[in-house]
Amino acid sequence: MNKFQLITNEVKKVINGKDRAVVTTLLALLTGGNILIEDIPGVGKTTMAVAFSKALGLEYGRVQFTPDTLPSDITGFAVYNKDTGKFTFNKGAVFCNLFLADELNRTSSRTQAALLEAMEERQVTVEGNTFKLEKPFSVIATQNPTGASGTQLLPDSQIDRFTVRLSMGYPDSDAECKMLLNRSGKNPLNSVNCIVSKNEFLEMQSEVQNVFVSDDMARYIVSLISATRKHPLLSRGASPRATLSLTDMAKAVAFAEGRDYIVPRCAEYFYLHRKSQDNSQCKSLCIKKERRRNSARNSQKNSKAEDLKMIRNIIIYLCLLTGTFLFSIFYYAWFSWFLFLTVVSIPIISLLLSLPFMIRSACSGIEIFAKNNVYVKDDFYIAISGKKKKPLFCPMLTLNIKSTNLTTNLCKNIKIRFSGTFTKPLIRQCNSLTQHCGQLDIVCKNGKVYDMLGIFFIPIRIKKHSFVRVLPKSQKPEIIPDSSNFTVTGYKPKPVGNSEIYELREYRHGDSLRNVHWKLSSKSDGLIVKEPNVPIIKNCLIMPFFGDNADENDVVFAKLMYVCRYMIKSIGICFACDRNGNPFEIRCENDILNYFSALYLNTESNFVADTNDFQHYSIFADREEVDLL
Repeated sequence: MNKFQLITNEVKKVINGKDRAVVTTLLALLTGGNILIEDIPGVGKTTMAVAFSKALGLEYGRVQFTPDTLPSDITGFAVYNKDTGKFTFNKGAVFCNLFLADELNRTSSRTQAALLEAMEERQVTVEGNTFKLEKPFSVIATQNPTGASGTQLLPDSQIDRFTVRLSMGYPDSDAECKMLLNRSGKNPLNSVNCIVSKNEFLEMQSEVQNVFVSDDMARYIVSLISATRKHPLLSRGASPRATLSLTDMAKAVAFAEGRDYIVPRCAEYFYLHRKSQDNSQCKSLCIKKERRRNSARNSQKNSKAEDLKMIRNIIIYLCLLTGTFLFSIFYYAWFSWFLFLTVVSIPIISLLLSLPFMIRSACSGIEIFAKNNVYVKDDFYIAISGKKKKPLFCPMLTLNIKSTNLTTNLCKNIKIRFSGTFTKPLIRQCNSLTQHCGQLDIVCKNGKVYDMLGIFFIPIRIKKHSFVRVLPKSQKPEIIPDSSNFTVTGYKPKPVGNSEIYELREYRHGDSLRNVHWKLSSKSDGLIVKEPNVPIIKNCLIMPFFGDNADENDVVFAKLMYVCRYMIKSIGICFACDRNGNPFEIRCENDILNYFSALYLNTESNFVADTNDFQHYSIFADREEVDLL
């Protein structure tokens, strides 16, 4: 039995029924990579990290991430030593061999970013000084599922630095019974023995890096990664960093199998495992892609129907022309030739009569517009008119309009036909577009203006997009932030005004005598105190959590609308997080609209605020949570 099997067997003493997760984690550690374990609390994420540190003889460091965790808690900080007159650097928790970032997605984005340099470059920079981390070094990060209480999304730059992303899952019945028996009167972690020393583990990592990769295998791995960038079911392909990680993982698999070269199944082991983990996400994405395909097919069908109609009209005309021509030959008379010439001249006359209007319609242009803001499931109308709002005659107009909800990725194609004069905008009701909250992108894919017979046409280009916000109707949540909790936590100087006095009030025990207004006090029965500072009020940070279900997201949006308006009315200001956890400052109704646009389009806020001292108010589809930090 080789060292690889000995290590995995030792970890399996405390992790029962999760052999694939244990093996994959060890493979990633052999490459010097980082591991992200995402699952619900209590399934053994932290236990597995501690077990590996003991089995590999590695120095173990851990930080329990919370919203108030600072970057210095991870990287370290410099302290001035008055005896030496120099700054002394105190190392943070990251200076170890195996760093456990427990519940990484509970902390702020600033603290999360403190790990980026350590994960990629194996070094830490503090106040301009760079400190190398001791080899070996790997990060095992755990996080609760996105949407759980107090969590926020990890940035893409950090997720890309993880070599593997695992999910422990619930153990089966046999494994859970074995876990229960192993804990009878003792901690199973105490039974984990050190299998290899730190130096031996470094030698194992060196052997993994020396595994041979042929030119054919390199091209095969690159083809696997390239397939993710071109596949229609994937919105974003793997990065070049993923190519390197997949190669290293293939080397580790070959090392575990006792070979010094890789074969195709070494790469497929990890590739297929990763694919199986994201099966649910791929399924959801597949549904969305299928909807888009159906929408495209419907659009193509409508376009083909128009072409078939034009062809049908042409065939009818050619048959009529042929019939009149044969009639004029076999029945030689003046009225037969008159009939034939009349049929010949019909399309020409139709084109000559329609051409000025067709050219004017194509040149002056047609525009599509709608209301900027509508409410979900309300009546919604799309209007079509000439750009200059002047009467515009169209012999026959066809427009194919595509509306896409950029938030839910739902599409709908609308075909509009009109014949007559645009004396006022043409209104079409489209209630199906407002079934869910989101940002609508309404654009005309193609348009044609025909002659009176529908034989000849001129294409119309409408490049302008019309964007519409579908806003939620306010829904009162069961738990509402108590405005009385936003009390004075301190004072700051008054920002405006020439007077140093913020307000006058009666004397309270503990007030400084320097703040007593003696002139007014002499005219009253008691002491009057001057307050030259503005109180600092504790604010509310609203944290909405969204999922993949559009109906549930509509409920979150509706609660969010109510809470934002309530907080503005109560205290005049509130802060709300975007989808990436960055705060928005909201002071008026227009700020609410801009905030919802950012949520719909998943754009980030540029506002910078320290949210550690805020009251966190979390909104879910089925509940609300208030966390006093």
